[in-house]
Amino acid sequence: MSSGGFLLLLGLLTLWAELTPISGQDHPVFCYLPADPGICKAHKPRFYYNPASNKCKEFFYGGCGGNANNFKTREEGHHPLYPPQWGEPPERV
Repeated sequence: MSSGGFLLLLGLLTLWAELTPISGQDHPVFCYLPADPGICKAHKPRFYYNPASNKCKEFFYGGCGGNANNFKTREEGHHPLYPPQWGEPPERV
């Protein structure tokens, strides 16, 4: 196998590993990220999914930065992975 083909295969395997749920759970990787208020100073109520409790919990988002485990509503955060939105992370604002 050429080095270019090997690198392509390695890249695809890495991408697959990132998108594969952790520990056999049905949660995308971003569900395991902690609540992150970001670097700005706004005080917007948001929700993050906590896989340990299988519940959404409220936190205050600063308005910029942060991560993908950040939802406008509790309902949106509680089911971030079920069809049809499995392939898309939640809308970031």
